[in-house]
Amino acid sequence: MREKIKFLLLFAICIFILSTKNEYAIAIGFIGVISLLIFKIFKIRRAQDALQKSEENLRKNYDFVRILLNTIPNPIFSKNAEGKYIDCNIAFEQYLGLHKEQIINKTVYEINQGKLAETYHKADIELVEQRGKQTYESKVRYADGTEHDVLISKAALISKENRVEGLVGIMLDITERKMFEKRISRLLHLNQAMLEVSQSIIYTKNMNELFELILEKAIGIIENAKFGSVLILGEDRMLRILASKGYDIESAKNFSIPLEQSFQWLITKGHIEKTIVINNIDELQENSVVDISKSKDSWDIKSCISSPIMIENKLYGMVNVDSNYTNAFNEEDLGSMEHLRSQIEIAISKHKLYEETIYLSRYDKLTNIYNRRYFEELFELHFNKAIRCNEQFQLAIFDLNGLKVINDTYGHLGGDMYIKTFTDNLSKNIRSSDILARYGGDEFIAAFWGIDSKELVVKFEKMIETLRNNPFIFEGNEITCSFSYGIVSFPQEAQSYNQLVKVADNRMYEYKRTLKKKHKS
Repeated sequence: MREKIKFLLLFAICIFILSTKNEYAIAIGFIGVISLLIFKIFKIRRAQDALQKSEENLRKNYDFVRILLNTIPNPIFSKNAEGKYIDCNIAFEQYLGLHKEQIINKTVYEINQGKLAETYHKADIELVEQRGKQTYESKVRYADGTEHDVLISKAALISKENRVEGLVGIMLDITERKMFEKRISRLLHLNQAMLEVSQSIIYTKNMNELFELILEKAIGIIENAKFGSVLILGEDRMLRILASKGYDIESAKNFSIPLEQSFQWLITKGHIEKTIVINNIDELQENSVVDISKSKDSWDIKSCISSPIMIENKLYGMVNVDSNYTNAFNEEDLGSMEHLRSQIEIAISKHKLYEETIYLSRYDKLTNIYNRRYFEELFELHFNKAIRCNEQFQLAIFDLNGLKVINDTYGHLGGDMYIKTFTDNLSKNIRSSDILARYGGDEFIAAFWGIDSKELVVKFEKMIETLRNNPFIFEGNEITCSFSYGIVSFPQEAQSYNQLVKVADNRMYEYKRTLKKKHKS
């Protein structure tokens, strides 16, 4: 409104100047016009200065935003409604391996984003249609060839007129987070596996079952592992397979290799102490790789992780996990296997200690036959069964003749050999259904099924004759082993364990007295 008034005023002045003949009035009119023009010029200049400052501020803000975007290490981009890139930061250029000029006004198809182009395009269409936000994970390959896990977040750009102008997106690299999560998951899996191994020690019947469980857990933990074996080192320095997966069972049973010809020995030059990775076994072909696979057509070991099992600082054996891919194993696999190795050594040591404890609780260490406590435990089971099933059996008590004289003459080592000579011979006359034990010192006890007392007498007398005719040699001395015995029948002669032992013991001493009379006469 003000501008119109000023214009009308200027127009009136000009009409006045043109219509008047007074020179003074004309001069004043021209001065007024010039003043108004000068004022207008000053105002335009002020407006231009303000516009210039505004442009400078806008440029500074733009430069700040541009620096901020380029400082952000995550790729950022924006597209118009047609799906063409209209802006991006340096991180996005580096991701694609292209300059900004090669990206702007191009679609995902035009900048060669490969198989992901179709995925990105569909996601953009869905976002524009829904006018919302998107967040999803994806694997992308950077221009340098490395594969990354990324979290992509996008949002639609809506104008004041409620039109979709385009979209803006950011890519957050979560590769390290994924690796950390994977590492944590692997450690949890590893700890769970070793917990199962530790818990199974009590229930595992023998070492072979423990080895099979250890191998199963090792292959389950190592990502690219497909086959495996547990090899144990014998006293002859031969490695033999005690558990395997992916191998032909018969070939694995018959497999053996000298320690000095194993991969581990050759690679470490005999210093087998830590887990090693062999990621290209083809390079060792000259060392005669033995194929014990199930299928000759589909299986060929290309990579191997081998962990030595050290028990009491001595090589006990090895755990190997194998893959049919070259370069299948990495440093993480090596670390997992090394951790697993230490747990395996603990598990095997515990199992050996457990087996030794069980052995000592059941067997006599010198003679390797049952001890009295375990004999009585087994006897009770058999005795109760005999009562239920109306069975008969024989109980025998044995006593070594002259053991004290042997100990006094030749020492306890000579006495030990005297005892072992007797038990070795008696064990040959014991069937799997019978029970034999060391009752104490020089006394032994046995229970026999499916045989009567007369047959036992014949068997024992024949054994006495054999020992008499075959003395053993100790320190150059011939020593004849001799024993006395007593037999009792159940249920004819006794109906309880204590009664059976008492009767058999009395008959054994009767036999011993008879022998002494024979020697005197």
